[in-house]
Amino acid sequence: MAVPSRRNIIAGALFLAGLAAGIAGGVAALSTSRADTAVQSLSAEELRREGEAMLKSGDGRAAQGSFDALYRLGEARGDKTLKAEGLQGLGLAAESMGFPQEALSYMRAAVAMAEEAAEDGDLLPEILTDLARLELMGRGEDPRATERAFASFERAAGLFEKAGRADEAAHVYLLYGEALIGVEDFDFTLSLLTRARDMWDALGKEADAALAQRQIARTKAAAALFDAAAVEIGDEIKRWQALNDRPHETEALQGLTWVEVQRGRLGDAERAGQLSLTYARALGDKFLEAESLRQLGLVAAMGDRRGEACLLYNQALTLYRAVGEKASEERLLGIMAEIACVPKEA
Repeated sequence: MAVPSRRNIIAGALFLAGLAAGIAGGVAALSTSRADTAVQSLSAEELRREGEAMLKSGDGRAAQGSFDALYRLGEARGDKTLKAEGLQGLGLAAESMGFPQEALSYMRAAVAMAEEAAEDGDLLPEILTDLARLELMGRGEDPRATERAFASFERAAGLFEKAGRADEAAHVYLLYGEALIGVEDFDFTLSLLTRARDMWDALGKEADAALAQRQIARTKAAAALFDAAAVEIGDEIKRWQALNDRPHETEALQGLTWVEVQRGRLGDAERAGQLSLTYARALGDKFLEAESLRQLGLVAAMGDRRGEACLLYNQALTLYRAVGEKASEERLLGIMAEIACVPKEA
C-alpha cells in the first residue's frame, strides 16, 4: 500500500527510463523534439497530471515523456523542486516498465535533488517512501537494501508527522511494519502497526485502520501467538462488518480458518472456512471461493480426512486455473503433493 498523494496513487506501477538515452539496453530515450514541445506547450501542473494519468493507465513510456519534460522545465527555470518531481516520476515510470535498478537510481537522484531544494515538508517524504519501497523490492540482491529502506521509512514518517500529515505518516508506518513482519523485533513491528491503526482510528479512516488491524494479526501469527492472533482477527472481522465490506470480511474469515487450525480447533476452523465459502460464492468471486476451498482442504487434511481434502483442493485448483491464478495454482499443487493428492488434468 502506498502513501496516497497525487504521485503515489499510482505508486505500485511506475518507471521512466528517460533522462539518459539507451538506459538498461531496452528503454528508448525520449526524443528531444517531443520533450521540447511538451515544455513549450504545457505548464508544470499539466505535465504532472499528464504523467500521472499515463502511469495510472499503465503507459510508462508515455509518462516518461511527461516527466522528462517536467525535469527539463525545472532545469530551464532553475527550479530544483520541479527537477526532483521529474526524477521521481522517471523512477516510477522505470519501475512500471520493468527496470528496477534504473528506478532506484532515479529515485535516489530525486531524494538528492529534493534535499538540495530544501524541500522537506511535502515532496521529500513522498520520494523517500517510494525509495524505501523500491529498496525492499531489490533486497534479495543487496543485503544492505533492507537497512537503507528502513532508514528511509523512518525519515519519511518523521517528516510527514512534522508536517502534520497524519494519514501519510500512518501509511508509512504500515509499510514499514509490513516489511518487518516475521523478520525483525516483534515488539517494534507491533508498535509500528498499532501506531498506524490508532492514527487512522483518530482520523476516522475505518477501512485503513481495519487493514492495519489485519497486519497486527499477521504479526502475532508469525510469532506463533495464535491465541492472540485469533483475537486480533476477531477485531478485524468486526471492523469489516461495521463497514459492510463483505469481501474483506471473507478474507479475514479465511485467515481465521488458518489460525484456528494452528490452535488445534478444527471445529472452529471448519465453521470459519464454511462461512467464508458461503460469502465468496454469494459475491461471485471465484478467487475468494478458491481460497476458501483451499483453507477447508487444510482443515480436512489436518483432521485426517485425506479424501475430502483432495476433493476440496481439486475444486480450488479448478477455480485457480479458471481465473488465471498461476502462482496460486503452483502453490496448491505443492500442497497436494505433500499428501499425495492426484490433481485433475488442466
